[in-house]
Amino acid sequence: MGESADQDAALLGYLDDLDAWGSAMQHRERVEEVRDRSRSAYAEVTLASRLMATSGQSIALEVRGLGPLRAVVENVGTGWVGLRAGPYAWSVRTGAISLVRGLADRSVPEQAWSALARLGFAAVLRRSAEEAVPSLVVVEVGAAKAMLVGDAVVVRVGADFVEFRIAGEPGTTVVALDAVVGIRSLA
Repeated sequence: MGESADQDAALLGYLDDLDAWGSAMQHRERVEEVRDRSRSAYAEVTLASRLMATSGQSIALEVRGLGPLRAVVENVGTGWVGLRAGPYAWSVRTGAISLVRGLADRSVPEQAWSALARLGFAAVLRRSAEEAVPSLVVVEVGAAKAMLVGDAVVVRVGADFVEFRIAGEPGTTVVALDAVVGIRSLA
């Protein structure tokens, strides 16, 4: 009876070890699965959602064709960010932003945005057209060149273009919407 009890105890110890090893393997697999899901979920985070989480805070950014800009994030929409830099209000396409410092670590998913925040950059330009206020418009002209157009008034905005009137020039100028980097007006 003693030898059988020892064998049973050894077998139970072996089964306990096997069970613990299996639990450890399951835990390791779950940890790896959570990491994979986290990486996959983070791949869905957009620059705009990080900017939305930074609303009201100061950031430093580099904008293609414009250069460095330090500003406070005022609002964010689909494909653009509204910034306050001193006395100026900037609306910049997020696609023209090449570098940002000072973003919040978190993000606000676009599903949680208000209906107004889901408006695109064309809506910003249409509002500018309604106000008819002279603005500075930054337009990408070539691969690494930008054109600053001062005293430009947005006249109309089409599906994929914007038309504006430049002070001192006859007629209007039409620019592809994707070529507009941003627009600045007095706040």
